[in-house]
Amino acid sequence: MFTYNLYTIYQLHESAHLKSHIDVLGHRTFAVLNAIPSFGIFVLTIMELYRLVGNPFGVLGVMVMGATPTMLVWVMRLWGWIVGEGGQEGGEAA
Repeated sequence: MFTYNLYTIYQLHESAHLKSHIDVLGHRTFAVLNAIPSFGIFVLTIMELYRLVGNPFGVLGVMVMGATPTMLVWVMRLWGWIVGEGGQEGGEAA
């Protein structure tokens, strides 16, 4: 049985295309990806990127470019926490 997320990804594909993915991954691996939807969606996205790009380093580059804004926000918040308030609670000092 498919989770809703995997169903929405594969609803436009033919059953032969889905069967080929299951055969490539193996039934146990596909079951794990189906059981953990967020991990499964991540892995399927990587597989589709690899199919489109054809180069593992290209896939890594696309993933890093996509994650860069989130990583920058994390770094800026960490930097602001370390340097900014200096351990003061409740915002600006009076």
